Amino acid sequence: MAVLKALRFTVEEACEGCLIKEFLRRQSVSVSLVKQAKNCPNGIKLNGQKAITIDKVHTGDRVEIILPPDDDGNVIAAQIPLQIVYESDYAMVLEKPANMPVHPSRLHLTDTLANGFCALMQQRGEQALFRAVNRLDRNTSGLVLCAMNAYAAPILAKSVQKKYTAIVEGDMPLGEGTIEAPIARQEESIITRCVDAKGQYACTKYRVLACGGGYSKVECTPVTGRTHQIRVHMASLGHPLAGDDLYGGHLTHIKRHALHCTALQFIHPVTKQLLQFESTFPADMEIFDKLMYVV
Repeated sequence: MAVLKALRFTVEEACEGCLIKEFLRRQSVSVSLVKQAKNCPNGIKLNGQKAITIDKVHTGDRVEIILPPDDDGNVIAAQIPLQIVYESDYAMVLEKPANMPVHPSRLHLTDTLANGFCALMQQRGEQALFRAVNRLDRNTSGLVLCAMNAYAAPILAKSVQKKYTAIVEGDMPLGEGTIEAPIARQEESIITRCVDAKGQYACTKYRVLACGGGYSKVECTPVTGRTHQIRVHMASLGHPLAGDDLYGGHLTHIKRHALHCTALQFIHPVTKQLLQFESTFPADMEIFDKLMYVV
């Protein structure tokens, strides 16, 4: 699928007589994108003709705005197989395996989801910036939503909702609950987080799906998006994630923290359709089903 080069809209009756800049604002086109288009030759067109932002639009008119060209963000292309769950001109949903970072870092220059995405775009003869809307920890597996252009990115970020499944240590009571506990960085650590009254507000809703054998399967919905939020919140209840030795979990049955993004939904930026996706449970977390009874 080719990278989108321009946005095209048809003016509806509700926007009759609007200025182009107001019409584009109603279509969720950011001020920065409009500014960049204004600086491009024929960056904005009305019914196929060059236009400026103070021109008026009428019902049935066609408005076109050029999207600025992407670069690759200096990401090194690497041939990493990607499991694409969904793709359109505006969004891509990928299945990320455990032990793969989303973005490159000093210790992971060529083995990330971004590296694989860059290589995929090059194979297609395209150049596109990797824009992950939800970012998973390296050891967290599951669904990752990517925006395919600068127009879609802020719209998707506002509408995306995620559900995770965690395996935690200990038998939790079946049912639902909410954790509201502020999270801060642990003193003298750049990685570890903790519950601290001086931290940022954080809220996680959860539902215990099954328990037994010293473990519980918990569906978690983060209302906020703090670093390590689910891991810190569950540990604060005395139920660290299995395999999460950073927060008190043990490596007996799994060698990474047992957390998987199992469901993801968002509103399509243009059609406004609600799109929903689910992911199958990874094999290294399935083994816990044998240790507990499933409700």
